[in-house]
Amino acid sequence: MITLLAVCLLGAATALPAAASGKEFEPTWPPSKKTPSGPPAFQGGGGFSLSLLYLDVDALNAKIQQAISQEGWNLPTFTPGQPLVLWGGGGGAGGERVRFGGFGGGGELLEKSNNGASRFSLGFGGVTLHYVIRPGVESVALPHAGNPYPNGRVRFTVGGLVGGGGYELTLTSYSDPTGPTGRDYAHHRTASQAFLLLAPEAGVEFALTPFTHLRVAATYFYAIPVGGEKLDTYIHPDPETVQRLGVSVGLIFGIF
Repeated sequence: MITLLAVCLLGAATALPAAASGKEFEPTWPPSKKTPSGPPAFQGGGGFSLSLLYLDVDALNAKIQQAISQEGWNLPTFTPGQPLVLWGGGGGAGGERVRFGGFGGGGELLEKSNNGASRFSLGFGGVTLHYVIRPGVESVALPHAGNPYPNGRVRFTVGGLVGGGGYELTLTSYSDPTGPTGRDYAHHRTASQAFLLLAPEAGVEFALTPFTHLRVAATYFYAIPVGGEKLDTYIHPDPETVQRLGVSVGLIFGIF
């Protein structure tokens, strides 16, 4: 009897603060099913892009003219102002503000005629790091039925790529059996250069769907030569030829 009385007094004392505050008593069992707030959601994905690198085409044409004057070849030159088209792909992952990953790409300029061909090719790859700015978004979350764009539809990124690559200029004179040498085979001249690459970049991303995003960026392609000039040094393009501005547009897929 004394034990039962003590239990009743304890229960009344527990309920008294809740009654005094005007709130209903909420039992601690069963546990609440509310989802507690946590750290920013981990995000990631990848995709592809098309870039235009505005080379110093006049410098490349000067090398072609040197070969023409030295060899007497009839070679085509590149169109002044013609950009180098680079196809590439990669991906990244990270949290609310910082994203890291990798990217690589390559492309070529090619001009051909009945007498010869001029080709400039370039390839590169490296690691990427970006700082993400999300206007009007305090913290990120995974898309859900109530709001498919909880991370905002527009994002700005600042960062870049650190890596390496190489470029090559190849000049080809086709067979000329009617010429003074009677040559019936193609003759090639090639010069190449490896480089370290620093490519700072600023971009903007727009969510087309919760998992598909359009990305547009501007970059500066700063190539630092490593090693010596390879093969035909007479037609070797200077590194300043590729140390130029570029723009890119691409699609990335994932949660960002």
